[in-house]
Amino acid sequence: MGLGGVAKRIAAQLAPRTFIMRGATGPEHRIGLTFDDGPHPENTPRILDVLDAHGVRATFFVQGDMVERHPTLLREVAARGHRVGNHGYGHMDARDTAWTEYLASVLRTQALLEEIVGSPLPRYFRPPYGSITLRSTIALVRHGYQFVFWSLDSRDSFVPDASALLAHVEGQRMEPGCIMLLHEDYHHTVVALEPLIALVRRRGLVPVAIDSLLLRQP
Repeated sequence: MGLGGVAKRIAAQLAPRTFIMRGATGPEHRIGLTFDDGPHPENTPRILDVLDAHGVRATFFVQGDMVERHPTLLREVAARGHRVGNHGYGHMDARDTAWTEYLASVLRTQALLEEIVGSPLPRYFRPPYGSITLRSTIALVRHGYQFVFWSLDSRDSFVPDASALLAHVEGQRMEPGCIMLLHEDYHHTVVALEPLIALVRRRGLVPVAIDSLLLRQP
């Protein structure tokens, strides 16, 4: 049985360092910028260039199978100062996968990421589809993983183009501590990224990676 939205919100309230749906709301008014499903051979380099041009650091939740195909891109993500998170090996849905197989996928991906980057990485895990089961949750928590969900969905998986993506995000409630969900595998996300960063800043927010978002400010 999967954990629904209400159960995840309750878990986030009871264990906010393990089930992360929002970050700290300090005086800098930070917002977490996150990308899923990469690395992508064409889009990831462009995303990195846009982020560099605007001095933004983000978090990339990558898939193990994509990393095996494009290890150099993963090294580039880390070398440019971004955070690397775990998105499992093959975009498995926990609701349709035995918990033992699901756990093995996450552990396999973590080992692969650390081997390619050449150093230990924080155990940030984003479940594909945002879906997780109780058995998988218990197993991953025992292995020290933090679940990173999102509180602002760009809907880039569903909109047809960059203008629709921007219109959707502009209509959303954007607050300090939000975590925004984006994806690496859509061209329109790349096109929308620069104006999206400008939109975030016009709202008085600072786009950051997850570790910066979680820091409590005085």
